[in-house]
Amino acid sequence: MKKYLLRLLSCCVAVAASACMLSACEKENKESAKDLLINAAESTSLSLKNTIGLAGDKKIGSKVQITVDPGEFIDNLIGKDIKEISINDELKVKGGVIGNGLGINYDGKDLVDVDTVAALNQSDGNMYIKINDLSDKYIKVPVENYEISDILSGFKDVISTTYSLSDSDLMYNKAIPADMVEDALKNIDIKGIVSDIDGVITAVEKSLPDTDASGEKTVKKNGIEAVFETKKIKMTDEVTKKCVNAAKEALLGSENIKKVVSGDIDYEEFINNMFAPYESKFFLDNDVDKVTLYYYDGELSGLGIDNKNYFVSADTDEGYMFILKSDNEDEGKSEISLTAVPDGDKLNIDLRVRPNKGLSVTSVSVGEISVEIDGFKMVNKDIGTFNADIKAGVSVSAGLGLQLVNVVYDAKCKGDDRSQDETGELFIEQGNNTTNLLSYQYNYEQTDASDIKLPSDSECLTEDEILSMFSDDKLSAWQDKISDAIGVDIGEKLSEMISPESNSYDYPSDEDEKVDYDNDPLYDLVDNYGIDFFDYYNDDFTEFDMEKFLSDAQKVYPKEKMDKLKESIEEEYTYYINDTPNLDKLNDEYGIDYWEYYDDELVNFDMDKFLSDAQKVYPKDKMNDLKEEIEAEVSEY
Repeated sequence: MKKYLLRLLSCCVAVAASACMLSACEKENKESAKDLLINAAESTSLSLKNTIGLAGDKKIGSKVQITVDPGEFIDNLIGKDIKEISINDELKVKGGVIGNGLGINYDGKDLVDVDTVAALNQSDGNMYIKINDLSDKYIKVPVENYEISDILSGFKDVISTTYSLSDSDLMYNKAIPADMVEDALKNIDIKGIVSDIDGVITAVEKSLPDTDASGEKTVKKNGIEAVFETKKIKMTDEVTKKCVNAAKEALLGSENIKKVVSGDIDYEEFINNMFAPYESKFFLDNDVDKVTLYYYDGELSGLGIDNKNYFVSADTDEGYMFILKSDNEDEGKSEISLTAVPDGDKLNIDLRVRPNKGLSVTSVSVGEISVEIDGFKMVNKDIGTFNADIKAGVSVSAGLGLQLVNVVYDAKCKGDDRSQDETGELFIEQGNNTTNLLSYQYNYEQTDASDIKLPSDSECLTEDEILSMFSDDKLSAWQDKISDAIGVDIGEKLSEMISPESNSYDYPSDEDEKVDYDNDPLYDLVDNYGIDFFDYYNDDFTEFDMEKFLSDAQKVYPKEKMDKLKESIEEEYTYYINDTPNLDKLNDEYGIDYWEYYDDELVNFDMDKFLSDAQKVYPKDKMNDLKEEIEAEVSEY
């Protein structure tokens, strides 16, 4: 129904939504909130390119120190007091050579001190690594086969393996070239991309039929109010096809977007594949025959199917707002909202993401995500320094029935023309309890890029020297230093990793003494007498035939062991009993999950609505059983 129509228009909506969030706003007297957002995006892009050396003359010098103090939550999780960890990093880029010095400190004690040097253009074909605790010379490592693009190419394989995604899941049956990532960083032009997206919206708007004025709609969010002029158009297959084709043709001609989607990808093929699912056929329900267009200051600023499914954007005198709402029968409610309020050259930003049924990954479900930024001001766009107070949060529930957990982030950021200082904390909120996860301090300082050169052969270790470096007293001394700092014998741990068989369990052979099963009679019964207690459950594990199990066991099992067997089965069988078969069936076969009837804090359960919805689909003769299960489940939870 409405869900299909929304999917049908999703390409147009996506680019239109992006444009509404970023498109340039020409105002004569003052810089608008939207302009400030665009400037912030441009500054972020520029500082990123400068930092990684993809822009400018590639002359960079910087020092970074990060100190992390694990909190009570981590200490309790690991079972010991984890001390402060510090990372010091000094970067130099000059004359086509990059040098980096990395130091790691635990509880005030140095653990690692490593220097690396390499040629940016890989013409030298080597990376030079010096472990200062072991030698004052470098190890030369050939890296001619490991350029940036080759390293990035491994990302897709990792993602595909971890999340079982195919190439078609990643990009319409075409793999993502690694150098696309690098090229995208070089080609980011925020205003140019915005201009292209504006062109897509204009093309779509021109393809629409004449509209009938239908009034106004007022939208409020975070103190920002906008009054939109609304018009309605009649949607037909022909109109929908024109909109999709107009968006496609405009994107094909978008040079700035094309620069970002570069690398080995055929841009025309990429766009054609993106729109292919929407060009084969169009089906519109009879009861959804109109779409509402929203205009702000005479410009198309959003569209919607009804009051529950729409997006709008407006740059008002109070600030900028963007709201995307969806309320589909099959998918539930979702909302993304962004508001930005200017204060001179500063911005206060609020971003909220409320997924329909939570972003679920295995047994972890992510609820609302929020980001609040107060007093944001870019100080130096070349290196990305800024001022702001940042608060963020995400609600997470892990595992069926576990208590909702809120992760809260609070940070203060202070930047000047050459440095950035930040302090932040992460908290875990469970019910009424708040526990510190970790605290951190971050300091960035821009330095002058002093001369740096590749090491000569005399400054590098020979093969024989490399072997001796890892076998003499220096290695033992380094291991002892790390072991003393972290309280763990590194040498012993390395030995366990190298020779894991020394700690493996030696299973008895036929010649060894027979295993004593007195403490595991159920497994003695299955291993030595062929009777498995799992066979005595019914198919859905709601019942266990205790009488038959004991009867069969008595025929073969030693009489003197039967008492222990009875004790064991009485403790074990209830563990596997499924006491909510009707609730499971309601979810699996009818799509009604009782967890959705709890409130956000998982405190109150809407029993009336749950039973009302269940009665519409669940067999009448099973409703009493279902009611008993949900009442028991809710009272227990």
